[in-house]
Amino acid sequence: MGRARTVPEFDLRTFPIEPILRQAVSPDVGRARDAWNLLGTMARERPEAGVFLLGLMRVHGGDLTRMAVLVRAASSFPSEAAADALKAEFYRVPSSPATRTYLNEVLRALTGLPAPLSREALKALANDNKLSVKWRRRFEEAAWRLDG
Repeated sequence: MGRARTVPEFDLRTFPIEPILRQAVSPDVGRARDAWNLLGTMARERPEAGVFLLGLMRVHGGDLTRMAVLVRAASSFPSEAAADALKAEFYRVPSSPATRTYLNEVLRALTGLPAPLSREALKALANDNKLSVKWRRRFEEAAWRLDG
């Protein structure tokens, strides 16, 4: 029996990011989505990956299907900028039956951030009378779950 081969360690801190950035702006949605997910994974170690994802959210704001993937990936970027971008989606996208699935994904992404960032954003949303009572109650419950 031969020796087992070891697989070299994959270090996201040193992995070349440029090819992933090029793939992330591909018109091919599948290729772009794979890059967005990888950038989300990289964002914990490499802030430039998270910043790029936040920029892509601005580019694709009109396409909620793409945005759902981007907000999931952005939730891996533990920063105030990510919390602010996710929070802003509740003001940018009007709540309706057509957008409810997307907004639920944004709420999941927001609660996926580190608790202090998430809690602050959720409490701000829960206290904003510009938002519906139903959404404010959901934000309050989500913040409460973070505390509990």
